Parts: sequence; structure tokens; C-alpha cells
Amino acid sequence: MKYYDELKSAILSEDFNDTFSVLNMIDTDDDAKSYFTDIFKLMEANPDIDYGMPGPVVHFMEKYYGNGYEEELLESVKRKPTLHTLWMMNRVLNDDDLKDRDKYLCVLEEAFFKECSNLQEKNEIIEMLERQSKDGFTFPSGEGPIGHNSYLVLWNKDELEELNEAYGADKYLQGIYLIGSDGGDEAYGMDDGGSFYEIPFIGMCNNDADKLADNFKDFIKVLWDR
Repeated sequence: MKYYDELKSAILSEDFNDTFSVLNMIDTDDDAKSYFTDIFKLMEANPDIDYGMPGPVVHFMEKYYGNGYEEELLESVKRKPTLHTLWMMNRVLNDDDLKDRDKYLCVLEEAFFKECSNLQEKNEIIEMLERQSKDGFTFPSGEGPIGHNSYLVLWNKDELEELNEAYGADKYLQGIYLIGSDGGDEAYGMDDGGSFYEIPFIGMCNNDADKLADNFKDFIKVLWDR
């Protein structure tokens, strides 16, 4: 990667003309795909840089769509999602002929629970899942910290019926079904209108169900702000 230092300098200076010139040199005189991992790591380390929309770097890498670009993008989002790489993934998901769409959606769900993802990035992931899930989206499945003081476990949708039965939710709650927990003594539930609740596992009943939010994004913000 003989032009990497020049490319890094141009990107970090937010000089699109210089960036475009260096990328042209790479295209004509080097192995372009060998730069992808380092470019993505640069983006991960510098999420607030203006890369353009889409900008020269994205144009450069998207020329290799179907030829290694998507795999590098997936690995980047797995390591550390940023608003720009999430936006890049959304462009990939906009392809109606995309193969293995579920693989991308699973990576997004995993990225949602990463400790390194901030509230803005989590909100972007929620919006992407709402747009891109063909069978409808309610909430992601997984577990991880939310902000500094909250932990969230959201059960897999295939397990919801079994776990609700195991905890006796249908016996002790009316109109609310359990979807997960804080990893401790508190359960989280949802009603048919899409509102979210906090309910103690011990002494579970509607009277002790504390309504936290009317939608999933606001539910996450409540947890984040604790």
C-alpha cells in the first residue's frame, strides 16, 4: 500500500480533491482492494470526519461491489459501527437482489448491542432494521450494555412463547407479554400497541408494570439515560 499515508492525510484533512487524486493513483498503480481494511479502520477510528455523501472513498470502494467490498464492510460494522459505515450498509441493503440479506440484518442486530455503539448509532440501526426487514421488525435479539448503567437482554423471537409460558406471564399479566430483562430481577414487556414496560419477575402483575415508552427507540433512550 504505497499510497496509504497520502490517502490517510487527504481523508483526515477532509480534502475531497486530494482524496480523489490519491485514489486515482491507487486505481492505476496499486492493488485497490488491499486498502479496504485500513480505510474501514480509519473510518472506525474517526467517525466524525466528513467522508462525503457518498464521497470519493465510498465511490472508490463501491466499484468492487460483488467483488469483496461487502465482506469488508460487514467486518467493519462487526468491529465498530459508525454512522457512515451504517449508511454504507444501508446502500447495500437497498439492492433488491442482495443475497444473504438475513446475514446483514444479523450483523446489524449484533452491532446494536455493542458497547462501542452510541445512542445515535443505535437509533440508526433501529431505523435500518425497520426499513430493511422484509417480515417486519419489532426489536432486535441479543444482549449488551445500554449506556453506562443499564443492561438489556432481548429474547429471540422464536423463544418468546416458551419463555412467557415458563415465567407464567399469561397467568399474571393481562395484555403484556415479556420480551426480555435487565439481566437481573426486572423483566421487560410489550403490549399489543407497541408500548414497553418494566415489570419485576417476583410479584409479577399489571399493577407493578411501569410503562417506560411508547416505542422501541424511546425505550432505549430511557435505558440509556439511567
